[in-house]
Amino acid sequence: MRILLTALDEEDDASAAIVKLLKPQTECKKLYLSKEDGKSAQELIKELETGAYDKVISFEENDMIQDKIYIEIVAKSNGHKIQTSFDYKSLCRHIRATGYPVTVSINAGEGYGNSLYYQALSFIADKKANIDMIFLHIPSLSKMTDSLNFARAIEHSLDRIY
Repeated sequence: MRILLTALDEEDDASAAIVKLLKPQTECKKLYLSKEDGKSAQELIKELETGAYDKVISFEENDMIQDKIYIEIVAKSNGHKIQTSFDYKSLCRHIRATGYPVTVSINAGEGYGNSLYYQALSFIADKKANIDMIFLHIPSLSKMTDSLNFARAIEHSLDRIY
């Protein structure tokens, strides 16, 4: 299993902090993306073009949630929708087993994360690449009771499915 974990390359961003803490048993590459409009998608697609990955798990913070994870299963652009092929039900079940609430969402928003997700899923579909991708909204660091425990819950869940 070849897994790519992505997060924003920003010092105070929860996605970067959590990805840095993750040490799953399955070997993963960690890619920290620019938040410049469009650049992050180019960085991710360049990495996907290598053909080195089976799974991609992207993280973005959402300061509207607390101690909860949103599993985004649909990306949208200009009225067009793409649904992930990732086995999100298994991931959801394993995260819930750690005690953290999970919401499966079909609305990844209208900003950076949705745009990145949509462009990556479009690339995967267009190239007929055998890659499953999922996008997770996580709380900001100030809205996590314990960031280390939060990271361990995600890590534990990844270890169970891989």
